[in-house]
Order: sequence, then C-alpha cells, then structure tokens
Amino acid sequence: MTAPKIACDGLPGWPRLFNDRLAAAYLSLGVECFRQHVGTGELPAALTLGRRRLWDRLALDAACDRLRGQGGSGRAWT
Repeated sequence: MTAPKIACDGLPGWPRLFNDRLAAAYLSLGVECFRQHVGTGELPAALTLGRRRLWDRLALDAACDRLRGQGGSGRAWT
C-alpha cells in the first residue's frame, strides 16, 4: 500500500499532532506500515486525548533522527 496523497499546500505548516493517516503521510509511509513500526517500537506510541490517538510531530522527528544516527533499523520502511 502506498502512502495517501494529501494536499498540504493549503496548510500553513504541519500541525503538531497527527492522526495515524497524517502521521504516515508525514513519514511517506502507508498507514499499515506506520502502525507496524509503532508496534515494534521503532516509532513512538500515540498520545491519547479523549478517544483520539494522536502522534506528536516532534516525537516522530526525534525517532527518525535516532534511526538515522543508528544507520537505520537494518530494514527498509516499506
């Protein structure tokens, strides 16, 4: 599955908190792939606000920085 196409040119910038669909698109991943990486701990768990599960953009950035510093996980993010 490919990452969803989201028209972001109308946004003033990326929001701080993402639902899983937007978080996956932010990382150029499909939603199921994103969820798998969250499940393995490679990506951070969601915050829960009421009934909503949301991912912090800065935590996602930090996870990507850690993976880059480790030379990646040894697997492709696909």
